[in-house]
Amino acid sequence: MRRPPALALLLSVALVAVGGAAVAGVGPAVAGVGPFQTPPDVRVTDDHPSEPVLRPFEYDGRSAQPIDYVHVGTPSDGRPKPVGFVVVNAGPAREVPMSVGHSPTETNIVDRTVTMPENTTVVFLFHEAATYRVTVQTERGVSEYGVEPSDFDCNERSYGVRVEAGGQTLLTQKATTMACG
Repeated sequence: MRRPPALALLLSVALVAVGGAAVAGVGPAVAGVGPFQTPPDVRVTDDHPSEPVLRPFEYDGRSAQPIDYVHVGTPSDGRPKPVGFVVVNAGPAREVPMSVGHSPTETNIVDRTVTMPENTTVVFLFHEAATYRVTVQTERGVSEYGVEPSDFDCNERSYGVRVEAGGQTLLTQKATTMACG
């Protein structure tokens, strides 16, 4: 008759261990965040990538010159197509703090200040489907823009944010090239 108390003690210790692991973030996935999920790799380059989603960003009849390409995640052949996000400095030369948050892990994966001459761009190229938050800071405040998992499919999508001379930011372009067939 001593087995039931021992079994009850063993079960209660197991439940406490599982509950403690969940609190520590090692337990089951909650809201899409699991113990094995990691933020994507990020690399910055000045080499123009070959992805067609990065056609020159046009505004006011001029093409802004890219100064940096920020690749988020590992490029894949095929699907999903990457999503482009272009920040254009249409005003005077300025320093623009930018960040990219990776929502599944609640991590900032990019956090940098870019010196941008007039009529230049910084291009973010998202290769891995996830929820991202792109933040652009100017003298007028902070603006946030989202890239959602539903943006990643067989189409080519790009977003453009224009920083005006006075520091205002405007979402100026949301384009989709139909490539699904």
